[in-house]
Amino acid sequence: MVEPSDLKRAIDGLEALNATVRQIIADARPNWRQELVSKRRQFSLELAAFAALLRRAEVDVPLPPEEWEDLRERLSGFRSAMAMHLINHPAISITGPEGAYRESARAVSLAAADVFRHVRRIFALN
Repeated sequence: MVEPSDLKRAIDGLEALNATVRQIIADARPNWRQELVSKRRQFSLELAAFAALLRRAEVDVPLPPEEWEDLRERLSGFRSAMAMHLINHPAISITGPEGAYRESARAVSLAAADVFRHVRRIFALN
């Protein structure tokens, strides 16, 4: 059974990774692209684990079907935004946090925040 603490821990981890990615790009330390690739990979794995938790929660948690459908649509939108961001902005092409990269990253962040806020609301996570 999925516990609310499992979902909260997953969201907290994804938000922390997102903040780390933003900091890596802003700092532009030597080897920052390698760090970025590593954190992007980690984010993708943790996002897949989060989606799996939600699928398991759907079996365990009695919510109205339309609530689950809304959550699936939000998660799908987030994953699509993330996929397009990664396709359009491979680490090798990023020069810094400006221009098209910034707008794309902002769209991903907004979609992620929407999903996380929604999950926190429907599962009463604080």
